[in-house]
Order: sequence, then structure tokens, then C-alpha cells
Amino acid sequence: MSKRIFTLIELLVVIAIIAILASMMLPALQNARESARKIACLSNIKQLGTVFQLYQEDNQGFYIPHMSLNYDGSDTAWWPGLLMTNGYAKGAKFLFCPKNATNDMHGNLTHKAGLNLDKPTWSDWRYIDFGYNRNHIGSSKRYGVNSGSVGCLMYGSPAKNTMIKKPSKTIVAADTMHGVNTKRGWFQMNDVLPGSGAVNSIGPVATRHLGYANVLWADSHASSEKGTGNMSPGDELANMPNPYLVQPFNKISSNSIYDFWDRY
Repeated sequence: MSKRIFTLIELLVVIAIIAILASMMLPALQNARESARKIACLSNIKQLGTVFQLYQEDNQGFYIPHMSLNYDGSDTAWWPGLLMTNGYAKGAKFLFCPKNATNDMHGNLTHKAGLNLDKPTWSDWRYIDFGYNRNHIGSSKRYGVNSGSVGCLMYGSPAKNTMIKKPSKTIVAADTMHGVNTKRGWFQMNDVLPGSGAVNSIGPVATRHLGYANVLWADSHASSEKGTGNMSPGDELANMPNPYLVQPFNKISSNSIYDFWDRY
């Protein structure tokens, strides 16, 4: 019995079919990978909520201040470093978003957190991937302390948990990026899209999970919230979709049930 031999044309047809099937499966595989990263990120920001709760239990219900001036007599201490060096967390990996592999500070921060030294003033702490709601939770900037500081606290004291009237609908932290070097995260987040004079000091919400951002709420639950499109790390902020055009990121009016940023 003679063996069947594939002709060159038949072999090319088989290869073409395999290529077509692979191209059809690739988007599904990519979406599955992105979904896994989003879930891992959601777990990390949920862990941050637990850390905030531990801090509140030891500090009469107050959230940690977004920064502390003259911490060691001269330098400024940043909230991630204050949490780490005061024993509320060990290791910095939960402060990273797995999607943001472009953030070149991940390795540096992991190393410094492992040193377990009292150095909350390291400027590197600012480049985590989750931004803190500075204006309403980490300070009182939107509550009469618009400039300067009160003691060592820039923009006054942070919120107390009893001040927050709708905890399940108040943003505490979210995926954030630096306003200029968008490959990096940023430790504090604005309640409106940062303007040209603010992009170096406070970052925007970052909808880097196929158009979604992971959000931590004041009751410590976490969720994925849809923006207006995908924000890719490395792009210019001015060329990215503006997530503040839609809820829950759109600050419609101050002190209303439609404002997911404030304490009311």
C-alpha cells in the first residue's frame, strides 16, 4: 500500500488554516491575559484598603495624611513610606499594578521596602501605581485649607472615617499615572483632570485595564470602573481619553450625591 504524500499546495493550505485559527484566538488570549492582570490589580488595591483600616484603628479613625512635612527635621515623608516604615505593611508589591510593567520603579521600591529601614522620606515612594484621593481623604484641601499647611500637614488634616457620609460611594484610591512620565504611577490623585501646572504634582485616574480603572472605596470594597477609553502607559496625557467625563470620576457638583470624591 503506497503512502499518501502531501503536496506542497496542500501543506501551504494547512499552514494557512493554522495561521487563520491562531489569529482568531490571539485577541481572546490577549483579553484573558488582560483580565487576569486586572483581577490581580484589584486584589492589590483591596489589600491597600485593609492596610488603611489597620492605620485607622490605631489613629482614632483618621486616614493617613497624604504627606508629612519636616518629618525628620527637613524632608517630606510620603504616605506609602509612612505606612511601610510604621509596620502597617511588609513589602511593596501590593502597591503595584501588574498591567503597568512599564513602571521602572517597581524593582527599586521592592528592594527598598525589603530593607525595612525608617525611610518614609525616600522620594521613590511617590511612584507607586495607586493614587490617593488627596483633596478629600488624604487632606482637607477642598474643605477650607486651600494652600499652605497646618503644622506638618500640607492642606490640613486627613479625613476621619465618621466624616464620610456615603463610604460605599466615596473614592479613596485608584489606578493612577504620573501626569508627565505616564509610564510611572503616582501616589496622589486629583478629582479633576490635572491642568498643565499640576501634572507634576498630582496624577490622573488611569483607565489602563482596557478602559477600566480599579478603585478602592471608603467602605474598603474595590471595583473596576469604566472610563472613556484605554489609557496606555507611555502616551502623552493630552492624547489620552479623559476618564473624568464619566461617572464615577466626573465631579458633577460639589457636596452632592453625584460626587464620588467628597466626604458628603
